[in-house]
Amino acid sequence: MADGGLVQWQQEGGTAASHPATETSPMRVAPATGQGFNTLALDLNPVACLELRDILFEFDSSFVRPSAAEILGQLPALRDARRSLGRLPRMSVFGHADPVGTEVYNAYLSARRARAVYGVLTGSVDTWSYLYHHAYKGDDWRQRGVAVVMRDTTGLPDGRSSADLIAAYLAYLFPNPFTDADFLGNGAADGRASYQGCGKCNPRMVMSTDEEQHYAAPENHQDRDAQNQQNRRVVVFLYCAARRVNPPLWPCPTSQDDTAACQARFFSDGEQRRSPQDARRTYEKDGNTFACRFYDRMARVSPCEGRRPVLATVRVCFYTCSNLSEVEGYQLENGDGTYSEILSRSALTPVDDNFLELRFLRVLPAGSYSLYQTFGDDNRIPVFEDVPFQALYDSGMAVIDGPVEPFPKQPPDPEPTFDSADPLVPAGEAADSQLAAVRDPHLENVADA
Repeated sequence: MADGGLVQWQQEGGTAASHPATETSPMRVAPATGQGFNTLALDLNPVACLELRDILFEFDSSFVRPSAAEILGQLPALRDARRSLGRLPRMSVFGHADPVGTEVYNAYLSARRARAVYGVLTGSVDTWSYLYHHAYKGDDWRQRGVAVVMRDTTGLPDGRSSADLIAAYLAYLFPNPFTDADFLGNGAADGRASYQGCGKCNPRMVMSTDEEQHYAAPENHQDRDAQNQQNRRVVVFLYCAARRVNPPLWPCPTSQDDTAACQARFFSDGEQRRSPQDARRTYEKDGNTFACRFYDRMARVSPCEGRRPVLATVRVCFYTCSNLSEVEGYQLENGDGTYSEILSRSALTPVDDNFLELRFLRVLPAGSYSLYQTFGDDNRIPVFEDVPFQALYDSGMAVIDGPVEPFPKQPPDPEPTFDSADPLVPAGEAADSQLAAVRDPHLENVADA
């Protein structure tokens, strides 16, 4: 069993960490009629991460500084520790920029940084030669004199070719490189699914409107850039070896594209999330600064993005004698729209002769939740509404999956109680007694496999 998500190495230059183990939902199958079928797929949940912060790159450039060697050296052990059935995790590299500048510029710079890191990890002289000889605006390696940095680091004399210099420098940064097959894209054209730039879609910190106006003055730009340093980063996610992707269907644009494709994956309020509001917001504290739903789902519990590695499972029990024949499913959602899950009626699992159980996985331990029975024509009936997660946790209905419990645990009721007048709705007037869970002592967190 994998650990619950721990920071294993952290210094000024970045973070190496494991993600919390996730419980794998059972796959339910049945005979099909005709030619119809559904495709079953595993969730793309990272099992670990490596973050390279802005100070490991030349300012406003994709060139990786020599100081990155130390944190890059953490990756092989981190990857080896997350083996599944003897196979090593596959990876993907995500570059991020700060909110300053145009959408297109930030998209290209963040993609070039992701591409540079991918080139280091694969020891690709061709990748780095492209970046060296093809400048993009201020990201001009030759004009910045990075050859001097590479010569000073490797000890190669003047007169050697740029390819020789790059090869020696890559070997210094990462002596035992991976192959294209170690990444999700498996060598797909333009690095699709293996590396990508998110531009300024997912800032870790968003200033307030007042701060934004203050730092807009030219004399404050230096302080503004320092404040935004946390937004400029490259994150390498590691995925269970069993996960496979079809690169042409990968939603992220390649390093040659802008972020138009990213915006198709935005939350409905994605622009608002990444834009200044009344108060400063951070992803670590508020969890609502990333515009991209796809990336947010992977980063939601990532220590590399400052999140506490904690998730929960919510269990709901019904009497076996309840008339559920007209119910199509059950929908659990939270108040801020970051979690919504629908389970079919077939997901009800017998606990014993008296109770059936629903189990909602990867629930965020914050905010308030509502549960609905769903019927045809988009009709639904509330089972409970706007119950704080604290109340679900205190009642024993929510079980923390990660190693850290965010609330002081209250003694649960000794026995679940239900309203005899309506067996579908548990008894109790207060929110924290609306539902009671039947615990399964044999349940364990299951790591990705």
